[in-house]
Amino acid sequence: MLMASTAKDIMQVVTPPVTSASGLGLDAAATATKTSIFTETEHAKIIKRGKPDFEIEKGITSGRSNLPPLGVTVLNQRGMKTRLSFRNETQELQIATAERTQKVSYSSCVRIQSEDMPVEQGGEGYAAVGIQVGPTEKSVLWFYWVPKQYVENIKDAVLGQFPAAQYLLNQILNSNS
Repeated sequence: MLMASTAKDIMQVVTPPVTSASGLGLDAAATATKTSIFTETEHAKIIKRGKPDFEIEKGITSGRSNLPPLGVTVLNQRGMKTRLSFRNETQELQIATAERTQKVSYSSCVRIQSEDMPVEQGGEGYAAVGIQVGPTEKSVLWFYWVPKQYVENIKDAVLGQFPAAQYLLNQILNSNS
């Protein structure tokens, strides 16, 4: 490109194109607002029911609290009462409902995402937490009405203190096998 090029041609290659109306060089996808997961049908059904009728711990909008030793009571993606227990000594998450108990190894958890519950449904201080236990988006287990003071500690307990490093390590190990 440099041979037989004018200075104007070189500057066009070097200068990034302006794609947004603000002139900052940001593309439309980056400036678009994130849509809530609660607009999706599967989540909207749970939210429409409102706050569960069983006793859940009061959510606090700021701060962090240690995870209770007996676990956290929440709703699962079927709308059933569920207890999440974190067993650090065995490195597993226990998901217990009235029907069954599922044990998930911390190492099989790829990603954890969370989103605040809608305030208009009484969700102040609560969040929805999705734990991805497999390689695809369909393998995300959703839990609703999780007190916000526990969300970051759930991420730390399951993914470790450095989840990005754990994610990269899982990608390397999975690509070698």
